[in-house]
Amino acid sequence: MKMMNKKITKVLCSLILASVLPAAAFAAESKNAIKLYNQAVELQNDENWYEASQYYVEVVDINPAFSDAWFRLSECSYHLGEFDLAYQYLGNAEKYEKNNSKIQNLKGMILLALGQIEDARSILNGILKSYPNDIDAHFGLAEIELYEGKFSGAENQYTEALKRQNSNRRALLSLALVCAETGRFNQAEKYLRQAMQFYSGEAEVHYLAAIVYMMQADYKSAEKHARIAVELKGNYEDAYELLASILYFQNRYSEVIDLCDFLIGKNRKNSSAWYLRGVAEQKLGRNDDAIETWSTGLEIQPQDELMRMMLELTVK
Repeated sequence: MKMMNKKITKVLCSLILASVLPAAAFAAESKNAIKLYNQAVELQNDENWYEASQYYVEVVDINPAFSDAWFRLSECSYHLGEFDLAYQYLGNAEKYEKNNSKIQNLKGMILLALGQIEDARSILNGILKSYPNDIDAHFGLAEIELYEGKFSGAENQYTEALKRQNSNRRALLSLALVCAETGRFNQAEKYLRQAMQFYSGEAEVHYLAAIVYMMQADYKSAEKHARIAVELKGNYEDAYELLASILYFQNRYSEVIDLCDFLIGKNRKNSSAWYLRGVAEQKLGRNDDAIETWSTGLEIQPQDELMRMMLELTVK
């Protein structure tokens, strides 16, 4: 009888282990997926789209039903300009959350990027029918209006978004840019001041303020905000490029060259830095240096037609 009890105990233990071990393995995999997902979110928040996407791929390999990982993978691909891939990934997210407005908004933006304007418009209008206060849908429709060159239509959509959230950074800055683009600089500055009240410590706010001031040839104010942007965010390449352009318009060509050298040191593929460096050298009468700069730049970025045109004109 004891021997029989031992056999029964052994069988029961083996059955328990057989059920526990796979469950433990699944729990470990799930824990690893969450860890990878959190790392990916951090990278995405830092706008490191490529590395973030690599982590999200690992997450969905572990858990193919992780809809938010598919969604974020789609977002990263969208920012990388891989619109077909973004659409494919979003389809996987949509399998698990068909009526999620966040997914539908991104779908509309991807379709717009793919040139499918009416499909994008239909999706975004559909969101507003179900969710009249959806701010992202208004932003998406504003993008369509801008794509079609309709600044007033875009302004209306941004205004609708601002009505629903009067401190929305994106709405305030977008309205400032639209007003500046249409020559209404006083109104543009009004929106900038509102944005500064809420977001003065954010680099993007100062970057866009610099653009608006540059558009009205107020280079002193533009330089001030561009410098604040790069102080707040040391790796803000776009803001450094903008600062170089602002210095160029003030005829401070030596400073432009120094700043372009800094940008090239950070990223040798920066076409704008190679181009602007050569233009600044040309303005200083250093044509041979400009030719050498553009020649080197074209070796690195052979598709840059503006740099090629300047080189050809100078060599002639």
